[in-house]
Amino acid sequence: MFLRRALPLFYLQAFLHSIGTAEDKGHSTETVKMATDDITGSQDQAPLAIRTTITPSQQQPQPSPSSSPTFDIVATYKSLLSSDPEISMPVAAIEALIALLGATPATTAMETVSVIKTHASALLSAVPNPIPLKAGTDLFQQYLLRSLKGQTARGAPALSFDETREHLLANSRLFADRAKAAREQIAQRGAKYVKDGSVVLAAGGSRTVKTLLLRAADAHIARWGCARFKVVYVMDGSRDCVPAVAALRGKGVAVAEIAEAAMAFSLAAARVDMAFVGTEVVVQNGGLLSRMGTFQLATLCKSLRVPFYVAAETHKIVRVYPLSQWDLPRCGVKQNVLEFKTGEDVEEPVAEKNPLSVAGEGVKDPLSLEGEKGKAAPVDYTPPDLISSIITEQGVKMPAAVYDLLLDIYT
Repeated sequence: MFLRRALPLFYLQAFLHSIGTAEDKGHSTETVKMATDDITGSQDQAPLAIRTTITPSQQQPQPSPSSSPTFDIVATYKSLLSSDPEISMPVAAIEALIALLGATPATTAMETVSVIKTHASALLSAVPNPIPLKAGTDLFQQYLLRSLKGQTARGAPALSFDETREHLLANSRLFADRAKAAREQIAQRGAKYVKDGSVVLAAGGSRTVKTLLLRAADAHIARWGCARFKVVYVMDGSRDCVPAVAALRGKGVAVAEIAEAAMAFSLAAARVDMAFVGTEVVVQNGGLLSRMGTFQLATLCKSLRVPFYVAAETHKIVRVYPLSQWDLPRCGVKQNVLEFKTGEDVEEPVAEKNPLSVAGEGVKDPLSLEGEKGKAAPVDYTPPDLISSIITEQGVKMPAAVYDLLLDIYT
């Protein structure tokens, strides 16, 4: 009976140099040797050699067109913020990703999604407070996925990849225009809260709040010939405070400027009827992540029973759920507000600042909302139980309704 023993594992010998015709074609040669001896044959029999060739494309994977990162997403984002003072951080992040889409020679949907996700992560990791940017990048990625899947909000028929890409590029200003339109819609809704004889407190240098108060002044002027309400404006050091006060006074609105240290006194002494603030983002539970001092003002309003209203566009809603102030680092916020030092750690005495002074004096508050020496402005978390209502372009919402808005956006 003719018997064969079990064959040993075959092995490959790959030669980097070219042999024969493979050299002429630029191909490398591979020799496959397999043992074929049987138990009756010679043990010294040479294995069978099979020659094959490998093309250069098989030797190593070709890099994708987007593998060479020549697009600077961080520089583009900063340029957008500096060139347009009216743009918000989420919208700037969206426009930066649209610019990336135009500069990336991606040819497939999967490659496009991968490029967008990679650069979005790089952008978020480059800033101390990535949450406002995350609101924009998440929203754009969701829109991109819906477009690539043909699942647009209007129920439009599915588009090809090239058509979707061209559509996004042709409408690069669509998100910014919608954001500005949303700001105007919020102003129209919120202006109705400002009644005849009202005293309003505004804080944070919010452009949305400024627009709201200007629309309220327009409505008063159209009805009574003058603005019949007063504004207590908290001058917290942000660059938008002075222009806002000037614009309101230009409409004939009586404005009193106060420092942050005088907020509790002013709420009681001026008999404030309501407080309006903007926000950087609205978090998942209906709370706020905004400029330092927002939590303090909301706490004071709650204690003095003053309605605390937030003016926020829906593109600022983000899928983040902080538990408290100490939980902000887990959410990605990098700031050092509490820096404990002893006498040995302090190199030189810090100049004292009058706590009752307003912005514009020579001494700059190291915790001002413009930051210090290029550092990001500090933020705090305001829980939803301190918020009366959130005024959006889709209507006035209770904080508990934010989760429903998130479901509408991301499902």
